[in-house]
Amino acid sequence: MLKAALLLLAIPAVILSADHKAMTQVAVGDAFPSLEGVADNQGAKATVIGVPGGPEWMNEMFTGDIKDDFAPKYADAGVKFVTLAGPRLGDNVAALSIDPTKLSNTLGEGRGPRVYVLDADGKVAWFDIEYSLSTHRELHAALDELTGK
Repeated sequence: MLKAALLLLAIPAVILSADHKAMTQVAVGDAFPSLEGVADNQGAKATVIGVPGGPEWMNEMFTGDIKDDFAPKYADAGVKFVTLAGPRLGDNVAALSIDPTKLSNTLGEGRGPRVYVLDADGKVAWFDIEYSLSTHRELHAALDELTGK
């Protein structure tokens, strides 16, 4: 039981099938690629980068969760939030407009919406290529670990 509780306090592992790995250009431990405006919005403890895409219902769940759940909880804990395409999500979420072709060439393509968590050094600490309820749970776990919450 204690072992299971300790696992909940760690950043979740990113495990991809061969097909899903082929859709990505970055991995855990990589420096996040240089995209205009991202470095200017880096958080002191973590940065959450969202890339809308995929089915509309997933985008709506993703953008609603970032705006209404994650940003209010973590903005004062040293976490910044950035979307690379899509609508403005309020004062606590920077909205950048990166060309979709550049995003695909830089981050990979397929699935979506994607979410990346960068550590204080701008390295990928965790990511998921398709937003879901499990992504929501694991994003909380990653941010809790990086912020010490």
